[in-house]
Amino acid sequence: MLLTLLPVELLIEILSQVSRSDLKCLCKVSKLFNKLTTPILYRSVVIKAESKVSLEESLDTKLLNITCCHSENVLHFTWDFQITSFFHDLTHKRCSRNWDFNDYYSGEFQNEDGDILMGKLEQTIIRFLEKLEDGQLRNFSWELGTCIPEQLLSSYNGQLQAKQNKIESIRLVTDGSCYTHDFVGAPDLTSFQNLKRLSLIGLNRFYFESLWGTFNGISDQLQELELDFVDWQAIDYDPDSPENYFAEEALGMSRKDKICIFPSLRVLLLSRVPFQPFQRAMAYAFGFTHLQSLRLRLCPGWEGFLAHVQRLNSRIRLKMLEVQHTVNCEDSMGEGEQLLTFLHAFDGLEELFVSTSGPSSAVDLWRAALKHGATLKRFVHHQRTVNIDDESAYFEEECDLPDLSFGPEGINRLS
Repeated sequence: MLLTLLPVELLIEILSQVSRSDLKCLCKVSKLFNKLTTPILYRSVVIKAESKVSLEESLDTKLLNITCCHSENVLHFTWDFQITSFFHDLTHKRCSRNWDFNDYYSGEFQNEDGDILMGKLEQTIIRFLEKLEDGQLRNFSWELGTCIPEQLLSSYNGQLQAKQNKIESIRLVTDGSCYTHDFVGAPDLTSFQNLKRLSLIGLNRFYFESLWGTFNGISDQLQELELDFVDWQAIDYDPDSPENYFAEEALGMSRKDKICIFPSLRVLLLSRVPFQPFQRAMAYAFGFTHLQSLRLRLCPGWEGFLAHVQRLNSRIRLKMLEVQHTVNCEDSMGEGEQLLTFLHAFDGLEELFVSTSGPSSAVDLWRAALKHGATLKRFVHHQRTVNIDDESAYFEEECDLPDLSFGPEGINRLS
């Protein structure tokens, strides 16, 4: 076989580009290929729960059984550990901590020391983690849409904090509306001093203290940050309140602050994160010196945030921008004008994604996009509104505007 004539380093690089199915076949070709492909195959380990309701019963443990039967500990090669399940809505029935209150207080789920007992889900995951060497993992992902067991992430008995504190990337998809946060608490991330990428989806206000501790220690080195609150009620957001609990408790800010908390950020995605009334302070906090990708989805006060970003003495280096308006905003034209002003303030965008509330003129937005015509590779414009036809079966429901409010005059302006 001609491949075997290549230098080992080059051969490994080639094999790293091969699909997992082909790698599994190559494993059986010869002892040499088995030795070279095994570390690549087990570099990333994914545990799946097939059922979107019963995670405990549907967790796939075949990989664990394989590793137990293997002549060597193949998990020695693992850098990435992901626990995932497919789901399209949040349901408390998914959570292994969804006990009846009476069962909790009866002590049925606690040991003699008062610690919460592990279920099948936790036991399976811990068995995987126990096969890893200390400090081995670099990436950890929990994508079940449930509370995270304290046996994995807690300040007093978390397996990841104790054994895998060199992790550089963490992604957590939880359910911020689940009441069991009152008992389990938010995951503690303060031990991960090497973090560079952090993604938290399904947050609630219980996370803010942990976030403050995390940001206080590693905010200057974070390169990618994703925060998605999913539900404004989970963070006690009130558009009429002069307070912003996220800015005050998670970021430790006051409205007059001019401090850059995240100077190394390159990628920032915020969903349902309120800016108002801290727009100026948060513009300073998320430094734009190195930022290349910015996504703002349904973030109250985003227009004021962008306005203050323009006033910073920093060059805007964005390559990708996404802005999603709220459909029921009271001043969609005002929001649109701020976006146009921001787009005209710099150049060099390669990707632009905008979802606006309509009907409003799309022509001005498209003309602003042309400011980046020399570099723009992808442009998506989506316009939504509310059905006001009281005779329609979809009265007061959101709907698309298929023509993007284009009229003959607007089309002529673009030609």
